[in-house]
Amino acid sequence: MAKNLRLFWPLEWFFLLIAVTNLGLVAFDLTYLPLREFYRTTFSEVQRRYDPYKGIAPNPTSQQYLQAAAELQIVFEQPEQSVRQEKLLSSLRKYSAFLAEGSPFVTLGRQGVLTKLRTRMAKHMGTEDAKIAFKQFWTSANLVPERRASELHFFDTQIQPLLAKNYDRSFAEDGEYVEGFWERIDLWFVAIFVVEFGLRVIADRSGGQTLKTALSSNSIFLLQFLPAINVLPGVRLGWLGLVRLVYLVERLEDFNIVPSPVGLFVGRYSTVIVDELSDQVFVKVLEQCKQLAEQSNPDALLPTLSGNAPSSSFGHFVKGQTRLAVQEVLPKVRPQLEDVVTYALKHNTPIPGAIVASMTQAVIDTAYLAANNAVQEDPELDRLIRALTTQLVNTLVSTWRVHGTARDIQALVVELIDQAKQEYKVRNGMPPE
Repeated sequence: MAKNLRLFWPLEWFFLLIAVTNLGLVAFDLTYLPLREFYRTTFSEVQRRYDPYKGIAPNPTSQQYLQAAAELQIVFEQPEQSVRQEKLLSSLRKYSAFLAEGSPFVTLGRQGVLTKLRTRMAKHMGTEDAKIAFKQFWTSANLVPERRASELHFFDTQIQPLLAKNYDRSFAEDGEYVEGFWERIDLWFVAIFVVEFGLRVIADRSGGQTLKTALSSNSIFLLQFLPAINVLPGVRLGWLGLVRLVYLVERLEDFNIVPSPVGLFVGRYSTVIVDELSDQVFVKVLEQCKQLAEQSNPDALLPTLSGNAPSSSFGHFVKGQTRLAVQEVLPKVRPQLEDVVTYALKHNTPIPGAIVASMTQAVIDTAYLAANNAVQEDPELDRLIRALTTQLVNTLVSTWRVHGTARDIQALVVELIDQAKQEYKVRNGMPPE
């Protein structure tokens, strides 16, 4: 591969800094959920600002539970509020029963937090049933003045932190969890990568390389653009962002920041990595196309029946194609057309062979004259053609709706896409489904 020409050194350092920053943000996004509790307790502002990018919001039940517990501690200091105390204790028992069932935790795969919650409360209350343990904990008999402080301290230190970990995640329109990083952050970096790619190609061209060679020498930029596929509906391949490490290592080698053997190793295996990722991405795109075809309503794609003529653009298109066929195509295929007509007249009619040639000539001339006149400006002929086209379209649409032709076409498209996907996987040595 031809060695890329170096850009003006501030630009080189700027693009290198952008690549490092982007890879760091990709790693941050991929590890955010596992490390969210660390950010919540150590860098709460980071957690507060980034939760919306993941569609994360506090779980309503857990928040109501914690608010009721906090209010109860305040009410305990007001003896005249005994009625309010009992109402809060009753609410907390109800919330506890719901949380002990695990629905808010299981939905997001946080069974580990739920298990800790149940185990700690059951052990504290000396029972094996977590539901009973929570129910006994939030009673006036348990929270008597002489042990109230220690019980509430247990809740604040052992139970409340686990409840604070609970959250909800919203779904995007494609039915997957919200992942805002690729659309709201990464696309800006992709735009910068496009600019860098263009500048490097221009620099290579100014150095005497052909366009093909310049594009080839910068082909590694495909790794920078590949993760952008995550903006497509239903695509959740966040780990693709890590392939940008290959590009980064090559740039670091250009700056002599990493030793050349590392760059050589990366260069040797980058092609294999790109091929493997490209195969998976292409298969994923075919799956998305198949799902889109399956979920679409074919009848809704058909034109609505009406007495109106097709749009003027459609009419202009038809007339333009007809003129093209009459004036340029028919003259070139006329000899072959005459042969076909002559054969048909000889073998399918009692017409003597002596007059077949003249009749063929007359038929072709008449048809050509009629077609040629049809493409000339004639308001009345235009009106008749529009009426014919309108009736033809409406009849076809009506027939397709009655006989389910549109759904047959949909099934055929789905089958063709699935067949293309399977053949691609077999041809590229991927395991079949």
